[in-house]
Amino acid sequence: MMEINVGPITNWLESCVGRTLNITKEETGDEDRIKLQLDKVVVSVRNESHPDDYVAEHSILLQGQGTMYGGEEVAPLPRNVYEIPYDETITHENDDTGIRISTDRAVYRIECE
Repeated sequence: MMEINVGPITNWLESCVGRTLNITKEETGDEDRIKLQLDKVVVSVRNESHPDDYVAEHSILLQGQGTMYGGEEVAPLPRNVYEIPYDETITHENDDTGIRISTDRAVYRIECE
C-alpha cells in the first residue's frame, strides 16, 4: 500500500482545532457548504479494498458538530464527522485566508475562523 503524505494538510487543520471551519466543496458542478466546530483531525486508512468504488482507502476526518448547506437544504452533519477522501492525486495550496485541497473527486476550500 502506497503511503501518501498529507502531513502539511493535517498540520494546518490541527492548527484550527477549537475553532470554526467554513468548508466549500465543489464536485461535478455541485457546491456544498459546511460550517464545523473542529474538535479533532484524524487520518483514516482502510486496509482492505471495498467493492464500492466511492469508499476511499484514505480519508481525512474532521470531527465536530456541524451544519451542511446544499442548495436550499440545511441539515446537521451526520455522525459529527466530515470526510475528505483522497488518493495519491491530492494537492493543496495555502494562502492568507485558508487552504485549498484538490482531490480526484472534488475541490475543498477551507477557512478557519
